[in-house]
Amino acid sequence: MVAFILPSFAKGEISPSLYGRVDVAMYKHALRRARNTIIHPDGGISNRPGSLIIGPIKDHTVSTTRLFDFQFRTSDQYVLEFGTEYIRVIRNDAQVLNASTTVTGATQANPVVITAIVHGLSNDAEVFITAVLGMTELNGNRYIIKNVTADTFELTHQITRLDIDGTAFTAYSSAGTVADIFELTTPYAAGDLSTLKMVQSGDILTVTHPTYAPRDLARTGHNAWTLTVNTYAPIQARPTSVAVAQQGASGSTTHRYKVTAIRQEEDIFEESLSGLSSTSQVISGATKTNPVVVTATSHPYANGDEVEILSIGGMTELNGRRFFVANQDTNDFELEGEDGSSFTAFSSNGTANATFVELTNSITVALTVIANFNRVSWAATTNANRYAIYRRQSGRYRWIAEVDAPLLSFDDVTDRTTAAGAIHQTDNEVGPPRARNPFLFTDNFPGASSYYQQRQIYGGSNNKPDTSFYSQTGNRLNMSVSEPTQADDAMTASLNSRQVHEIRHFVPGNDLMILTSGGEWRVNSGENSGFSIDTLKQKPQSDWGSAHHKPIVAGNVILFVEDGNARVRSLGYSFQLDGYTGTDLNILANHLLTEEGPAKFIITDWAYQSVPEGRLYIVRSDGQILTMTFNQTQEIIAWTTWDTNGRYEAITSLRRSLSSVEDGIYFIVQRKVNGNTVRFIERLSTRKFAQPEDAYFLDGGFILNDPKAISNITSSGTVTTSENHNLSSGDTVDIEGTKFATEFDDDGNEIDPDAFDSANGRFQVLVEDERTFDLYAKSNRTIAVPVIEGHTQDNIGFTEREPLVLTKPSGVEVGDLLLVFISQALTASVGPNLTSGLSEDFVPGWRRFTEFSQKEAGSITPLNLAIAGYWRIADGTEEDTLTTKYVEYEVNHYWASDNIRRSPGDPWDLIFESEVYGLHLIGYYIRVSGVNADNPIHSIGQVVVSDDATSFSVPSLETAVNGSLIFSLGSAQLLLSTAQPEWAIPNDPGGDDDRQVVSEFSSLAWGTKEQLEAGASGSFDLTTLFASTDMHRQFSLNPSDSLAANLNLGSFDDQEDDLGNVRKAVTEISGLEDLEGECISLGGLGVVADGARQGSLCGTTPGEEDCVVDAKITLCNLASRVHIGWRYISDIETLDVEASKGTLQGKTQRVPRVTIRYKKSRLPLIGPNRFKLLRQKPREDEDMGDPTALLTGDRPLIIKPEWNSNGRIFIRMLEPEPLTITAIIPELEIEDETKD
Repeated sequence: MVAFILPSFAKGEISPSLYGRVDVAMYKHALRRARNTIIHPDGGISNRPGSLIIGPIKDHTVSTTRLFDFQFRTSDQYVLEFGTEYIRVIRNDAQVLNASTTVTGATQANPVVITAIVHGLSNDAEVFITAVLGMTELNGNRYIIKNVTADTFELTHQITRLDIDGTAFTAYSSAGTVADIFELTTPYAAGDLSTLKMVQSGDILTVTHPTYAPRDLARTGHNAWTLTVNTYAPIQARPTSVAVAQQGASGSTTHRYKVTAIRQEEDIFEESLSGLSSTSQVISGATKTNPVVVTATSHPYANGDEVEILSIGGMTELNGRRFFVANQDTNDFELEGEDGSSFTAFSSNGTANATFVELTNSITVALTVIANFNRVSWAATTNANRYAIYRRQSGRYRWIAEVDAPLLSFDDVTDRTTAAGAIHQTDNEVGPPRARNPFLFTDNFPGASSYYQQRQIYGGSNNKPDTSFYSQTGNRLNMSVSEPTQADDAMTASLNSRQVHEIRHFVPGNDLMILTSGGEWRVNSGENSGFSIDTLKQKPQSDWGSAHHKPIVAGNVILFVEDGNARVRSLGYSFQLDGYTGTDLNILANHLLTEEGPAKFIITDWAYQSVPEGRLYIVRSDGQILTMTFNQTQEIIAWTTWDTNGRYEAITSLRRSLSSVEDGIYFIVQRKVNGNTVRFIERLSTRKFAQPEDAYFLDGGFILNDPKAISNITSSGTVTTSENHNLSSGDTVDIEGTKFATEFDDDGNEIDPDAFDSANGRFQVLVEDERTFDLYAKSNRTIAVPVIEGHTQDNIGFTEREPLVLTKPSGVEVGDLLLVFISQALTASVGPNLTSGLSEDFVPGWRRFTEFSQKEAGSITPLNLAIAGYWRIADGTEEDTLTTKYVEYEVNHYWASDNIRRSPGDPWDLIFESEVYGLHLIGYYIRVSGVNADNPIHSIGQVVVSDDATSFSVPSLETAVNGSLIFSLGSAQLLLSTAQPEWAIPNDPGGDDDRQVVSEFSSLAWGTKEQLEAGASGSFDLTTLFASTDMHRQFSLNPSDSLAANLNLGSFDDQEDDLGNVRKAVTEISGLEDLEGECISLGGLGVVADGARQGSLCGTTPGEEDCVVDAKITLCNLASRVHIGWRYISDIETLDVEASKGTLQGKTQRVPRVTIRYKKSRLPLIGPNRFKLLRQKPREDEDMGDPTALLTGDRPLIIKPEWNSNGRIFIRMLEPEPLTITAIIPELEIEDETKD
């Protein structure tokens, strides 16, 4: 038997055409199959991480929606959802919302009607609702609204548009907010989204497409974005009120001047266009011809003059533009080169203004009189700190001077001191800027843009597909040029080749690479030269041609999709060639992408992740993902395939933020949910994890994980959190990450005190305040959660009363506190007496609250009410029912007889005496868990009596223990005041609970001491609905022993800044609206709770126990970290085994044993093929019920061998758990070796 080692998988999955290439080195590092895996740059292979739902896209019927990244800075990063004529924004993995409105009502109706005063929403808006109290079923969900009024609207489902039926929802109580999803309107149709191009600079994203004018998408806030058509002109405003006047005596010479404004600051230099003459000419007509002929009666313009047209009605295509006059006559002139045949018809007058000022009576060049000169003036211009003056000389405008602001005039004279002065000489190398916008109309719109050498570049228009347009240096929207040309002027350059190829991408680097549909070009200015039209160099590098997918720069290599969308190529600089060259990156896996044939698989979208590992993600036309791990230095090119329960349709990457550990990968995924086709935006989970609980290996799901950082913890078990913990007394929590100081015994051995881990890190809490709680030992019982079993018996009249039967509550366990409360009252003015002569052990095992008296001592007038209470600790011997007995007395017999005792044969009866007048008797039988069994009753408050009052106040129990349960019991109906809204009131056993009262003659409520003290005062305010006498009192219970009494916490390490986290453990998970109707199965949803496999959920209805119903699921056990989502299967299959010498090809062989080298893994299924798989033993030393530890190291397995000619190993991971393999070591038997 021979052992082989496969030490690396750095070539990933290879094409079947290479299965026979055992002669090349890559064969030893390649795989036959790598499904739902990733290859690491070090050669290891792992199952891929899962994906988490961010939210649904707007329109589930559109398959062309795209995702783009927008990264202003590391703290402001966004994913943009580009759909049919809209953009939505995602930040911090949540959709950005508009300002919210407070919800003030929600109906239990079909459909639900929401009230939100002056909400400002419109029909068909998509809204997000959160923080509602009572009708919590609405929280965290998106809805489409309809039937909108000023203050209300109805809810429909975001996917199905069906009405939201709220008839079974919990009643709305208060609070909540509603906000619509932020959305920006765009002109982009669904069919054009795949060829949109983006380039970003700062907080500006330029969007280009040959069908649309280039636009800038700009942000000023998370929900403040604009999309505007670019104006290609200087940002610096032109001077106004430009004029020229002769100073002194007039002459006969004509001079023309232009004035421009200059903004010159540390990082800004821009010159405006020349100011306009203040004399306007009325335009009364303009023709739809080529060229346009303008009518302006008696205009003064000559051929070659430049004019600006403004305010024309109808033919607005001319407005705001400058033209040269041609073929002028007295009343008309042509606009040189302007084809108006497709323009809108002229409808109303506009104006034309010259871009210069003219003086016809100027002096000559030589000054004969000092006072004779030309003065050019203008008005102050915003942001201008200099002005340039140009004068026409020999038919061309040339620079004569510049003046600094605040000067607003210039005298065209060199010297005023002598008659020998002259007008300024012109600088013939400098002329004023001329307006130019090469992207005005359809077919001139660029299809691509980028930045290079401080210029923004455009190209790829329909009319000039191979022409690049460069802005002025430092002024990205300024396409102005000068005559003669200046070094920082805008530039235009065409690629001169044998064929005209469309420019599709600009990729800036040390050189500018232009990728066209038919080749790749290198553009630069040579060494030690500024980048200008005079130094521009363009040289072809290769002729592969590029598709429309945005090229990716990985290190110093450009990755691009070849035209045809079926091949990925690299392009990088070679010093040896002094040029750019590359390679076909999917040549070893050419089966994954094919441009033609029945199995046509092409690239529809792609993205790149640089951190933590360089990896390319490709969306294939069949809805799968291809990944390619790429590291040129280490010669890593490794392909894998991904599939999911649905189809991948779009992808983008987002460079990591300050708080992230890796670049984000975002998908749009089409799935089937509850029979509906839906499309979600999902984020790829990280594969970096410290504990199994942190590893997410499901798709399209959610994570329950809400840690609250601990800021302080005492050895007695009092915990303080750094933010509100949102816990209630009785909640179960998990504590993890707390560090303990090392302790030693007398012999120097380390003592490990009890720690907060999976074994003993689960506790129950008693809340002290919003950031503080005490820990208590976990038991199966719940602390301080009363279970009410009640019974009402009306006993009105003068006959023998029927007994009142009280049934023991369900779920009673040994150690629970059992309570019985009896309340009675008369409908007449003469009251009863509740028997007070019974001894405390009148009913064996039960003790009476002796403090509950029913009349004042020595009084001869009874109160027309009575309450009494009994308690015991459950020990399993208590009866299932308790029954009351009545003994009648004559009228006015107010005192209990001393000889009243229990009736023979009724040892468990509770006997009450009563008057002959009609009685109303109410009874409650209650269990409370989590109390101190040795001393359950902590304190009892004073009796409060009210005579004929409609309201009164019960003093609070000042001595109650923090976190203890407080009962409030009364003999007449009450309503809780708003000061105690959190207090619980049981439903009326008689059915009258619509007013939150227990019954007509009885009241019962409970809460914690903290809830009581959170009210307006320390008192408990009551309101009776009858103007009758009432009696009320409170008592509190002692909670069970604290943590310090039964755990050795030791001392905490004060040097540790991180004291760990606390998480609430639950069995019910809600808010799963996006997974409604989906069920747990091998091919469906999966659930992982606290890092351990969770085979199924827990329900009550057969057939629904494993499904998401009403947007929630129920777990079998408490868990504080839960992963929910669709399962996927990861497969790894090796190539045929080959010997280092000779060959094994064609020989019969088998693998009876294989050793797998793991890293932080759970164990998969292994076999010779997918039909004969065995699972390695996963559990070693862990306790049952605890998650299995992650394995790092070797693990052998004897598999089901079979004789064949390949010796392959097939590995499959079915469970949503981590798997990383660094080597596979099969032991091979060759048939020849087994023969005698």
